[in-house]
Amino acid sequence: MKAEVTYQTFFRYYSDKNELLDELEDFLISELQLAQKNDREILTKLKHEPSEDDILTLTASEFKNTLSFCDKYQTALRALLSPNGDLLFVRRIQNVAEREFLIRARYFSKSRKLSVKESLFIRTYVTQVITLIENWLFFSDDISQKNITEIIGKVQIMSPIEILKTESKKVAE
Repeated sequence: MKAEVTYQTFFRYYSDKNELLDELEDFLISELQLAQKNDREILTKLKHEPSEDDILTLTASEFKNTLSFCDKYQTALRALLSPNGDLLFVRRIQNVAEREFLIRARYFSKSRKLSVKESLFIRTYVTQVITLIENWLFFSDDISQKNITEIIGKVQIMSPIEILKTESKKVAE
């Protein structure tokens, strides 16, 4: 990808390409955090602990801004998350997502402090969601934002085995 600027112009703003990369990554992390915060707003209005049906319904709102962020910055995210990308950036995304889901977990657990075991479940869930979104970034031509949202909703309430069984039944019908 060409920037279409001269070396002289580039070095007027950045000391090297790593400085540009750091600035891009900081910007993306900041935008991701803003999207997640906006998505969390729906949870602040809950008056009760959500049922499984509520969770499936909430997922569309709960990930709307995050998925829009991913769609908007798809090219940069694909490059950074690719096998030749930046592993530290991937870890930063995981840390941001884990902090966000620890905040969100309070809305699902009546604001009580989570146990270490529950925190591990959240870490596992976050890893699944990040992997789903990462794959969606690379295959978004084959799967819609609505479909990925439905999958994320199912991952919140069902095990992968249960999801596979449910999907197999649908295909057989």
